[in-house]
Amino acid sequence: MLHQEDLNRLAAFMLNQHGSRALDYAESAMAQLLLMGEERRADAWRMVGRAVRDMLEGRITRDGHAIH
Repeated sequence: MLHQEDLNRLAAFMLNQHGSRALDYAESAMAQLLLMGEERRADAWRMVGRAVRDMLEGRITRDGHAIH
């Protein structure tokens, strides 16, 4: 399983590469994996998507720090 720091790095990389479409890509990967019965891998993409959403909505910075 990925550590939160790794998830944040992946989410930030995806945002830097794809902008707000990064959320669509994470959700698409999660859905495809669920259809294939790959629950653990889908959960990892769900967590990446959550980190992307948190970054887009300003709850955490792209380096993973919470914004108070």
